[in-house]
Amino acid sequence: MVGMNTAATSTVRALPAVNEWLHQRWQLSAPPSQWVVLAALALVCAGCAAKPVWVRLRYAETIVHEMGHVVVALLFGRRVLGIRVNKDSSGCTTTTGGHRWIGVLASTLAGYPAPPAIALALVWAVVSGYSGAALIGLDAVLVVALLLVRNVFGLLVVGGTLGASGLVLWRDDPAVVTAFVVTVGLFLVVTALRESVTLASSHHRGEGAESLARLTWIPATVWVLVFTAVSVACAVQVGALLLAAAR
Repeated sequence: MVGMNTAATSTVRALPAVNEWLHQRWQLSAPPSQWVVLAALALVCAGCAAKPVWVRLRYAETIVHEMGHVVVALLFGRRVLGIRVNKDSSGCTTTTGGHRWIGVLASTLAGYPAPPAIALALVWAVVSGYSGAALIGLDAVLVVALLLVRNVFGLLVVGGTLGASGLVLWRDDPAVVTAFVVTVGLFLVVTALRESVTLASSHHRGEGAESLARLTWIPATVWVLVFTAVSVACAVQVGALLLAAAR
């Protein structure tokens, strides 16, 4: 009992220090220069074009995709049983519970739009002076993903991604944090565009679009067009924000 009380007291005493640390990181920000934006875009395009690199980078997009399912499922009162990130960069989110049809529809729909929407949110945060806050939010999402992942490979991928992102936050460098968040935002929007092209040019419209077609009787091709429209709209907004901020 004494040991438990001591541990509880130590935890309480540590809370102000943790709060101060988070407050300092929350305020980290630096204006994204033109060179940072161009370098980030070049790096992202090179990574997406090189197949050996793309295969590994795509895991990050899968995590965001699955967490899109998770967030919307929770908003519709469904219970999330877990997520999986597989070696072939596919993923799976398992949910159950309330508002069955509309909840399943909404959570299924949320996967593909999640990466471009998160990209837009990250870039907006950067140009608004909230780079540190954006990175803390991103790390929080990764912590939740780590708690929900249900396979060993997924645990390694999510843990590694969280470690890399957490290291950037730990460095306490506004310029580095801004460059990292811009790069992540551009990566997510570019991968969303690439995924849209892949779905549109393939006979297989993707599990998400085909699941939506079964739920709504609207053809999978129409859902692919919806995903593409969201990705293009977010990409245009991301580009406009960064162009305005980097002038």
